[in-house]
Amino acid sequence: MPHDLPCLPRDDDNPAARADALARARSEYVYDRSFHGLLFVEHLPREQRFDAPYLARGAAITAALGANRVALAASDQRHGGPGPYPTLFQALRAPLASQVRDEDDAAGWQRIAGPNPAYLRRIEAVADHLPLHDDDIGDGPGGLARALAGGRVYGVDYALFADVALGEVNGHPKFLLPATGAFVATDRGLRPLAIQPLGHDGDATSVVRPHQGDRWRLARLALQVADENFQGVVAHMGWCHLVAQRFLLAMQRCLAPQHPLHVLLAPHFRFTLAVNQVARSSVLVPGGVQDRLLAPVLDDQLRLLREHVAAVDLASLDPTIDFARRGVADRDALPVYPFRDDSLLYWDAMAPFIADYIALYYPDDDAVHSDAELQSFLAELGAPEAGGLPRLVEGEVLAE
Repeated sequence: MPHDLPCLPRDDDNPAARADALARARSEYVYDRSFHGLLFVEHLPREQRFDAPYLARGAAITAALGANRVALAASDQRHGGPGPYPTLFQALRAPLASQVRDEDDAAGWQRIAGPNPAYLRRIEAVADHLPLHDDDIGDGPGGLARALAGGRVYGVDYALFADVALGEVNGHPKFLLPATGAFVATDRGLRPLAIQPLGHDGDATSVVRPHQGDRWRLARLALQVADENFQGVVAHMGWCHLVAQRFLLAMQRCLAPQHPLHVLLAPHFRFTLAVNQVARSSVLVPGGVQDRLLAPVLDDQLRLLREHVAAVDLASLDPTIDFARRGVADRDALPVYPFRDDSLLYWDAMAPFIADYIALYYPDDDAVHSDAELQSFLAELGAPEAGGLPRLVEGEVLAE
């Protein structure tokens, strides 16, 4: 088979050229863990750099943000200080969520369709630090028990922030609480039941409920702040950027350009390395974007990144497994969950195509086991000195 067409190593009629391509790739895509123990590439290969259209779009966004800062500074000066939240958007279109940010329905909607909708879990039993009662459900005696049995009670828990040190920005201290929250599913989404701002260290006296006026608004804000910090530190930078980068590097180093899996995966990694190199130099550094924007001090942000990336169970990247584990798969119990329903539309379209594509090259287990490049790819993903992601299949460990 011509070596420029997709093929497995055993079917390539020019194995020497294939081996040379992989050797070049290994010299260009070099693992680098010198940055706080996080995995990056030592030098960004030319083929991974941003192209002109991408840079132009980035410049336009930067200009728009700059114009908004100038307009905001002028507005603050006219009014003697910062105004209400909507006034932050002087030259930018305000997000739709800003119009309903003080509504309880919006607090529920953020959990199922906000920036971090992948953290919601079904609550099967009431926790001591967040006690719930029939009155919270509002369905008469036994309402709470019925809601729990029916799988209609859900929660988020940000206890991981209990021990982090908090930073400051422009001389002002940052605030972050290890809040937990409980919600009940309705035909409109999620209705908040109660919030424990103090997390697992709280008790019944510190739980806040919707009828408590300003205390409730502050507790709801505390939960949203915790959610956004989790999204920024772990879900986005960790699970998205740094986990994907490990697959990219292992692919480049272990799968020849004509390997069918390389052909399948490569388009989905466009600019991933370039973006992550920017993050290394300007986002995850003292005074960088993440240091200024998020509440934990940078050292604790980096610690949380290392811990959560290393603990990723790759089986959970299959949404059907993830939704089942979190107890959010049942559409009868949780009828409104846009993240789940939209994700499965993509999954149901992609999974059969990918399965059919893989079957073209791997008709049986022997084809999988005999593919030396695939075995190398898996080994590098799991090896501590390489990808550092040992759990490739639920219940299996590739590398100790």
